[in-house]
Amino acid sequence: MAKAYSTFEGKKVRKIYINDCWYFCLSDVVHCITNSKDSKLYLKDLRRRKPNIKEKWNLLCPLYPIQTKGGYQKLKCVNYDSLQILFETSRSVKKEKFFKWVRRVSKQKND
Repeated sequence: MAKAYSTFEGKKVRKIYINDCWYFCLSDVVHCITNSKDSKLYLKDLRRRKPNIKEKWNLLCPLYPIQTKGGYQKLKCVNYDSLQILFETSRSVKKEKFFKWVRRVSKQKND
């Protein structure tokens, strides 16, 4: 079985392999792309600014069991396609580098 996380610039990004696709923990993604200390506030603001995302939120970011310090918890996760939709207008300098990293990690199979 593959590791339940990968590392981007020294930061852990938790992931899970579902239906032949890698999904990444959304709060970890926000920390990597934006350096935001409060991912919940960042995502709330994102949904407020983009009504089309708010309507599709549960489809773009399904809940999957992710390992946490307290055991497995269902957390919002995103695949590569959802990432592109969520962060298409982000001005983060790390966005493109992170997207390339996700594409590379997404090509890995769950062994």
